[in-house]
Amino acid sequence: MTAPYPFPTPADEFADKRVLVTGGTRGIGAAVVRRFQLAGARVAATARSAPADPVDGAVFIAADIRAGTVRRILRDREPARIPISAVRPASRRQPSKVAVFVDFLAELLAETDD
Repeated sequence: MTAPYPFPTPADEFADKRVLVTGGTRGIGAAVVRRFQLAGARVAATARSAPADPVDGAVFIAADIRAGTVRRILRDREPARIPISAVRPASRRQPSKVAVFVDFLAELLAETDD
């Protein structure tokens, strides 16, 4: 059972607004879902696992691409390409896991001539 919300919340503060909260099933994310919902917003929360204590009126969307439950719907809209940098201290030896991860990202995000 959810405890009473401890702060005054105007019920129409976010009326007619839609909010998407990623990681909204535990901790701060769950608190954000609850706060927006109490303030009148229509709330959708995503996370890998279902909330233990769901907020009434909020919609939960399981976000697991590997399971095939999330799919791309705007195929004609590609996100803008932005530069990404991987930075690490030069004074330290790079752990092999970091090297493998950076190589994976470089291959995944490589420019293509398509």
